[in-house]
Amino acid sequence: MNNYQRLKTCNSNDLAALVDTANPAELQAQASQIVDHLGHHTKDGLVLVVQHGLSSLLLFQVFRLWHERPLKQGKTLHFYLICEPVPTADQWGLLAQASGVPQTVIDKACADWPPLTPGLHRLEMPALGVVLHLWFGAMDAGRRQLKSRPLVHIDEQGLQLRQPAHPADLGPKPVHRVAVLGAGIAGSQMAYALCQKGLEVHLFDRAAGPAQGASGNWLGAFHPHLTKDDTPLSRLSRFGHACTVRRLRELSAKGLLQEGVDWALPGHWMTFDAAQAEKARQTLDHLAFPEDVVQWKSSHQGLAASQGGYFFPSGGWVKPHRWVQASLQACAGRLTTHYGYSGQGLPDGFDATVVACAENSLNLVPVEGGRISVVKGQITKVRGAELPCVISGESYAISASGQDNWTVVGATYERPVEHLDPTAQADLQNLEKFRQAMPDLKLGELMDHRAAVRAVWPDRLPAIGPTGRPDVYLATAYASRGLLWAAVAPLILSHYLLEDEPLFALWERLSPLRNA
Repeated sequence: MNNYQRLKTCNSNDLAALVDTANPAELQAQASQIVDHLGHHTKDGLVLVVQHGLSSLLLFQVFRLWHERPLKQGKTLHFYLICEPVPTADQWGLLAQASGVPQTVIDKACADWPPLTPGLHRLEMPALGVVLHLWFGAMDAGRRQLKSRPLVHIDEQGLQLRQPAHPADLGPKPVHRVAVLGAGIAGSQMAYALCQKGLEVHLFDRAAGPAQGASGNWLGAFHPHLTKDDTPLSRLSRFGHACTVRRLRELSAKGLLQEGVDWALPGHWMTFDAAQAEKARQTLDHLAFPEDVVQWKSSHQGLAASQGGYFFPSGGWVKPHRWVQASLQACAGRLTTHYGYSGQGLPDGFDATVVACAENSLNLVPVEGGRISVVKGQITKVRGAELPCVISGESYAISASGQDNWTVVGATYERPVEHLDPTAQADLQNLEKFRQAMPDLKLGELMDHRAAVRAVWPDRLPAIGPTGRPDVYLATAYASRGLLWAAVAPLILSHYLLEDEPLFALWERLSPLRNA
């Protein structure tokens, strides 16, 4: 049964009236009470706000006071705001201005405001020491989504201040040293995130260096996934896409990646054949997503597809090995690498271990009900083409920008996996699919080819979370969407390792024990 519901947006006149009728002194007093309560606890605080008008203005007062608090001691305040109806970026800015939030923070938050699509979103505001988790959609569903216990609860019944679920001295054991197994996209993003939190990370891989498997591919594409009933896979893919873009921009701001050379957002065009096109259009009409998320196109910058397809304006590509390199470089002195690791089991002497080595993960840490299959994918590198966007669907092709003059075509989907050697037959298959999809585009000579395997869980979702073995966690089975899941997994595992991120029902869908 399709339970998808379109979003309802806020009425600007109602918001203006809310601002006019608010009692600033009362909001200020409540905000002070909240900030004082949160400041007394040593760990990061979580506030649940069920939107009902005045709670939004109160939220901003808390933001402002928390920002001005001199003794935050590096703590991050997490808010979970359930939005029904959903404010636009401009409306969000209006409420923030009325609450005295610094204009520079308002401008950045409005620029980063998530697209108006249902489900979970994340807005990071480091200048305030705040992370805002947003649920766009039905109130009841939003309440069920949060699994963590908030220290502060605000709804139509008023304000509730709560004590932590357990005293600080009875909480989980401190985590200082973490082993991460696997130096591909999954492991490098885990190492980067944990090092950013001040932990000592040791990265192990049996290869002689990082990004030697599928993460060593020349180019990879990422874009959201669409289904008519907006499945968990689709919602997670939108969340993952936003996380990936945020991390790529973060590393670019550090000078470790260069947009347009190492990664770009030229858009992603997923074309359909005659048998699929009408159903795909019906899905798009049913979802009614904003055009800055997805739209239907029959042509794009000189490209044409006979039946058309989905165009994702924020779809992008990245050189995976460069993302891995930049992430590990950003770890600086907190990271120790152990390449050529020949150990048969998990390394000893660590507070926690994260296993992120794709198809080999379950060999190291078997989990009840867990099963990984492998699929071989070969990509083909050819001269020329200069595509204006990523192409997928009937074919798959990405052109590197900058001074590079080559295009990656593929990948194949081969099972069972008999060997990992590239073959001429797979190259011909990749090139023929491209010619059929884009007959007017001419490709140059074959330059190279590369084959790797993808690890796939039975339901095509990744396996991220506890394994049932104390202090051992999985981040694996990313399949063909590793560029979406890589930046999500550290958020999930940070909840279990450090309890500094809230837990959501959507994360539990990814539990390695979900088939137990």
